[in-house]
Amino acid sequence: MIKTKLLISLAILFIASCSAQEKEIEKDLQSCIKQELKDLRPESTDFYKIMVEMEERMLEKEVLKDNKRKDYQNLFGNISPESEKIEEFYKENIEYLDNNFPFHLFLANDIIFNQCPYKVSSSNKEQQIYKQGELQNKIMESGFENLKLNKKLITNVRESDFQKIVYRAPVILLTLINIDRKFNPDREKIEEYKKDRHFLNKN
Repeated sequence: MIKTKLLISLAILFIASCSAQEKEIEKDLQSCIKQELKDLRPESTDFYKIMVEMEERMLEKEVLKDNKRKDYQNLFGNISPESEKIEEFYKENIEYLDNNFPFHLFLANDIIFNQCPYKVSSSNKEQQIYKQGELQNKIMESGFENLKLNKKLITNVRESDFQKIVYRAPVILLTLINIDRKFNPDREKIEEYKKDRHFLNKN
């Protein structure tokens, strides 16, 4: 009986320790992204703030039904030139997004999708942030438009974690990039988005 209680206590302590470590890594990731982006383009709106705002605008326009995993999965499947709602959202918001955040800039996306996740979690590859960073790296290398990988990025995160902006923000940005690709087809492809792009860190 005493041995059982001891094992239960140790298990509780282990879970609490893992949870605390996870929260610390999530906090470090947000700090890393904010600082790196500020150094890159000081006048840009805070990444997490602008992603929350863009999500709210998608909800207002009913482009997005809710901010749960299934809603983003459905949205990825619905991004097409035939969607009038998405086109209307794009036309009303693309200039605002362009003016407030460098979402076309390779260096900014590399910080968000690749560099910072690697920096804060490379010492513990079992962390959710590291696993998410691995997928994000593959998504960047494939040019951001691989539907299977984009959906996998969502399903690999627990619903409870997805409700945290630290996990959802990269998905929001990925959604915006894909919307831009569909409704701005004549825009020249940014050289850094090519599939043979060599990244500084590979998870």
